Amino acid sequence: MGVDWNSPRIQQEVTKWARARFQGKQFTNKQTGVPIGVSAPGIKEAVTHMPDKKPLKALAKLDELLQESTYGETRAPVNEAPNVKAVHIFHAKANLEGIPHDVKINVKEDNNGHWFYGHHLTEQ
Repeated sequence: MGVDWNSPRIQQEVTKWARARFQGKQFTNKQTGVPIGVSAPGIKEAVTHMPDKKPLKALAKLDELLQESTYGETRAPVNEAPNVKAVHIFHAKANLEGIPHDVKINVKEDNNGHWFYGHHLTEQ
C-alpha cells in the first residue's frame, strides 16, 4: 500500500519542512524581475492539494521554479480576499522521477506584494 499523501500526519510533516525551508523568503523571477514571497498560507495551499509525491518533489524545487518560471497571464481575482488585486500564472518545467512535467504556479498580488499560492503539475 502506498503513502496516503492526504493524511494529516504526512501533510503536517511536509508543511513543517516547507515552512522551515521557504517561509518568509522571497525569490525574484528572472523574467519579470518581480520578487515572489512565500508565506504560510501559500505553503498550506500547496500541501493541502497534494494527491501524490510529485507535487512534493516540485515543492522541494520551489525556489528554482519561482526564479526560472515564465509569466503566462494575469487573471482578475475571483472569490479572493478584498486586498487581492490579481492572480498571476507562471509556468515552469520540472523533471520529476525522470518524467518531464509542466508546472503551473499561482501567484497572488495583494497590497503587500506578490505571494506564491500553490502549484499544479501535468505530464508533458
